[in-house]
Amino acid sequence: MTCPSLQSHPSEPVLIDTETFYAGFLLALAVQGTDAFSADGKNFHEAFGLAIARARQLKNDVVVKDMDWMEMDPFYGVMPHAEELVAFGQAARMLSLANPELVKARIRYSKKDAEKALEDIGHDEWFKEIAGVFKAHVK
Repeated sequence: MTCPSLQSHPSEPVLIDTETFYAGFLLALAVQGTDAFSADGKNFHEAFGLAIARARQLKNDVVVKDMDWMEMDPFYGVMPHAEELVAFGQAARMLSLANPELVKARIRYSKKDAEKALEDIGHDEWFKEIAGVFKAHVK
């Protein structure tokens, strides 16, 4: 997978698109040793919400396009962007849902390959911090 680099002038914030955010997020999970996670249910949506909240708290030079819209739907109790993360992961062949319930998402990157791909995107520590919050709360 080819991802755009986030390298820029240090004083300028970098604007990344949602797809690059999703790629970096999934790669950071793989780097941290996550090989699978539950991609459905209340826990999944809450864990993603906590990760987004952490991303908003971090003082960094990365700005994610559309992050202001990443909110829990109060009526349905889901985060549509969490579902979009899984759909992106499948389309980019980063995730596999090949199990009977199509709930357990398996990351299709080895830790080594994920480290290289995440390095290509840039801002490794930022992505790892956000992914770490998700990993700590998802089943």
